Amino acid sequence: MIPGIGLGHLIQRRWRERGWIFTLGELAAFGLMTAAAGESDLDQDLVSAMAIVGWGSYLGLRVWEVADSVTGPTRHNRGSARPA
Repeated sequence: MIPGIGLGHLIQRRWRERGWIFTLGELAAFGLMTAAAGESDLDQDLVSAMAIVGWGSYLGLRVWEVADSVTGPTRHNRGSARPA
């Protein structure tokens, strides 16, 4: 759970189920934050909005990822999880 980007789901062999969402989503959010940090030509309100959306998306995905890493294996092992 600590490294993120879907690695916990990969270790649990559930990456195709939901891990790919966290991999792509967290990388996109991090990319948005990086773009905002390196941008000096745009309006500062837009840069601030990019940073806030990036951080908010990243944090939201991390919370969802941790919760799914904890509760997901039980659902997966019961067979009640949606097929990948």
